[in-house]
Amino acid sequence: MTDYAREHLKKQFRRGKMLTLILLLFGLAVTVIYFFANAGDWIKWIVPFSVPVITFSHWFDPAWLFVPLALIALAGWMMLHLGRLFGRELIIAAMIVYLACNLVLIPFYSLLATASWQPVYLGELMLLGVCGVVYPILVLVALHIWNPRRK
Repeated sequence: MTDYAREHLKKQFRRGKMLTLILLLFGLAVTVIYFFANAGDWIKWIVPFSVPVITFSHWFDPAWLFVPLALIALAGWMMLHLGRLFGRELIIAAMIVYLACNLVLIPFYSLLATASWQPVYLGELMLLGVCGVVYPILVLVALHIWNPRRK
């Protein structure tokens, strides 16, 4: 491998590592703000779990699920940063839970919104679900760019 290729891989490694950290910190920050700061209605558009909170709040406090989930993903990044490869699986598992909650509940609530004959609810639901689907995919793409298994 040439020096140029090796340097390019190091830059890609650093970019993926920082992008993953930024995304995970964003997820933790909006989670904490959403649950504990009473920031208002504007925050619900950028949290990665707006739609599942609607459902889960009927049975339990969703903060008990989503705050530890954000902390687990960040702990996975720290483990990877310290050289423990098990952290990659923690990040992937947390993002799969985010994605699964959204991909199961968004169609369900879409059907309920269309059954109520109020398209305003459907539009709001789709806007709430955008970050919930995009955020975990962006984290997984950043993790792939980082590729911590490569040495």
